[in-house]
Amino acid sequence: MDYESLIDALVQQAEALSELPMLRVHWHDSARDGVPDGSQQFIGDLPNVKLRLGRFGVERPAERCRPAHWARPGDARTQRSCGRLRPRSGRR
Repeated sequence: MDYESLIDALVQQAEALSELPMLRVHWHDSARDGVPDGSQQFIGDLPNVKLRLGRFGVERPAERCRPAHWARPGDARTQRSCGRLRPRSGRR
């Protein structure tokens, strides 16, 4: 795929629709263990492109502390905090 032409076309379309100049393009993708492959490295090296990589294939501890704001009310999987269940607040 010709990523450079694709990004140029997206920038031209966005500038035409907004009538404003583009500062940069944020390219979001995923990579095993957060390490970019060849095409992702090429995209990240393009001018005015910021590459943001999510990670997959990363080993995580069995129990992980989660901030309270991550919990969804009523979801037992997200009620766990550092290996113990947090009391629910509000409705039952």
